[in-house]
Formats: sequence, C-alpha cells, structure tokens
Amino acid sequence: LVKYLLAHGYRVFLVDWGEPDPSHAHLSLENYVLEWLPQAVASVKAYSTGLNDAQGKVSDQNSKVSMLGYCMGGLLTLMYAASSCDRDVCNIVTVASPVDFHASGAHGKVMKVISGPLNGLGRVTRLSLSKLNPMLFHTTGERLSWMFKMTNPLANVTSYFDLLLNMADRDYVATHMTMSRWFNEMLDYPGATMQNILAKMWLDNQMARGYVGLGVDKIELKNIRCNLLSLAGSNDRIVGIRSARRALDVVASEDKVFEVVPGGHAGVFAGAKAPANTWSSVVKWLEGRSSWIKEEK
Repeated sequence: LVKYLLAHGYRVFLVDWGEPDPSHAHLSLENYVLEWLPQAVASVKAYSTGLNDAQGKVSDQNSKVSMLGYCMGGLLTLMYAASSCDRDVCNIVTVASPVDFHASGAHGKVMKVISGPLNGLGRVTRLSLSKLNPMLFHTTGERLSWMFKMTNPLANVTSYFDLLLNMADRDYVATHMTMSRWFNEMLDYPGATMQNILAKMWLDNQMARGYVGLGVDKIELKNIRCNLLSLAGSNDRIVGIRSARRALDVVASEDKVFEVVPGGHAGVFAGAKAPANTWSSVVKWLEGRSSWIKEEK
C-alpha cells in the first residue's frame, strides 16, 4: 500500500505503536488518541513543512494532512479528529472500521441484546468494567489470532488448497505468505484499551451514537467536518457493511462517501484484490481533494 501511494505521488508516513506486552496493560484509548496520535501528526506537519520550506515550496498548505486507518486504526483516526478539532486534517479514509459495533455480524447482535441488561445490572450493583484491573482484559496476539480465524474456519482450511493450486503464481504465493504471517503473528491489545473497547463500544456502542468518552471529556463526532471516505468489505464477517457505513451518519462532513469493495476483513485491505479495488478507490477519491499533498513528479 505504501508503494502504491508513493507511486501515485503521495508522501506517506506510518504510525508504529510498538509491540505491547502484559507490562503495558495500563495503556488506554486516551494514550493512543490524546497523547501519541497528536504527537505523530505534529511530527508529520513539522517534517513536511520543514522539507517543503527547504525546497522553496512555501505554502499555507504545508501542514495539511490526509489520514488513513484500517479497522481500529480508522476509529482512532476519527477519535483524534473529533477530539483535536484539527483543521489541518482535510481527508480521512477508514477501511473496515466498526463505527456501529452492534451492527457487526452475529456477535454484534448478541452484544446489542445483552448490553441493556448488563448496563442495568451495573447501575444497580454499582459495578463497572472501568473499575476492574486492566490486566484482566489484556488480550494476547495468539488469542486475537484464534478469534479472527474462528470467524471463518472453513476459509482457513481452503486457503491451503488454493495455495497448492496457485504455487506457480509468484504474486499469489507472496500474498498468501503475507496474510498468513499477519494472522499468525498478531500483536497484543493492551488491557486498558480492550477494557475501553468493551465498555464504550461493545456495551454502550458510543460511536454509533455520535460520541466517545475519552478521559473526563465526551468527544462529539460531529466535530469532524473534513472530507470522509468509508470503505467496507463485501464479505467481511467481522465488520458488517452497516457497521462501517455508520461513520457517515455521525460526522458533520459535507463531502462524505461510502463504498463497498470486494474482500473479507483482512483481504479488503491487504488481499490480492486490494490494489485494484480498495487502494484504487482511495487514490481516486484523494485526487482533487489533496492535490497539494502530492509530491511534484
């Protein structure tokens, strides 16, 4: 994807969150959204402005950025834009991001049914997920990998038969190896972050209701006014189409587009068909909305 965007003239920056382990169980959404992502965006702006100035490309557009996030990365991006009200963020692209958790497959329907009774029980007993030890919620990469695979167990079996049939196709083999490594070497989710996700998104479904509680503040997603492209996978068993589309309903953007592209939850972003569909859609959408971001040929 980086090579694809570079080939189309965009200057690309990646955010690497590191590799959490149980000692990082205290890290919460606030750390990611209110501390680290603002630092990352500020660094990108400073670097880009300095580079452009050095090249004599002084412009009031030097600090403008577009942000793209996959799955949870898309939600972090939306939270950042809503909490910071950063007007330099002109475009946001979310790919398979579950804004409406209760509209995501069978597990979303189950959570929708039990969220009411659980919240009611919490009010009566004064028990809350937020009061529990974050270490209880720390989720290992191995467990995440197992959960992902169980959403479509048959595909995990048939993928190896498909590999045998396509052993002569170098690109197919490379893609298969990449996807396998992705699913087999997932990273941990810090306990407090998973705790936040369960309480704020799975139970309360806050983002679908137009806000998210971060720290002591209630962040309103209607603060987002930049251009928005939301993409969903046609065969995504983890993030349903309705779940991803909900992003358009909760922001105040005038220019907002929703598109369904081929692929499951991982394939829609990094599968063999992603370049011709998802990546192509992103570049086409960015054209005209960020022409000043592109490098001069």
